[in-house]
Amino acid sequence: MYGEAGNDYVIGGAGYNLISLGTGLDIVQSRASDGGTQYVYDFNVAEGDQVWLVGTTFTTTAAAAASAVASGGDTLIYNGGELIVLVGVAPNQLGASNFALF
Repeated sequence: MYGEAGNDYVIGGAGYNLISLGTGLDIVQSRASDGGTQYVYDFNVAEGDQVWLVGTTFTTTAAAAASAVASGGDTLIYNGGELIVLVGVAPNQLGASNFALF
């Protein structure tokens, strides 16, 4: 999926998804029950990009940010049965403002 320029809202869904966000304030939605793997390219903290976690067990956005782990040059975020991979993003670049809980 390609977001290209502008603000985008992307839902990867179940399965294996490659998502390219492009420029602008972008939102990637992750549903804990989907059980997929979302590879997210072009996630840009400076542009205010966010990961929306639906059906999550996290109780705060700070806890979601703190759960992010490094894997090579990427960040892994586990949301229930779903894995989000922020390609080229280090966990220490993320903060509570990069997450929303639903």
